Amino acid sequence: MTGTQIAKVVFSLDKKRRSTLTRPNRNSPRSYVLKLTPSKLPRGKHTVTAVVTFSSATKAAPRTLKTTFLNSRVCRGVTPEGPAG
Repeated sequence: MTGTQIAKVVFSLDKKRRSTLTRPNRNSPRSYVLKLTPSKLPRGKHTVTAVVTFSSATKAAPRTLKTTFLNSRVCRGVTPEGPAG
């Protein structure tokens, strides 16, 4: 998420609040980022939601952005025909 008139961004993972940012991340002056470690999450489909609230000067309504991802186990040494070796 990037922008200049952002007052805060509330990130949620699977409808549970994970982080509220009121200023950009340190490495990028305009980026609001939620870092996740997929290996620490249960397998399956997950939804990340960001509710962006803009500064009062913009008079813009808050926006909700969603994305989903599938966290699955990586199988090594398995080919479409069956186990390798």
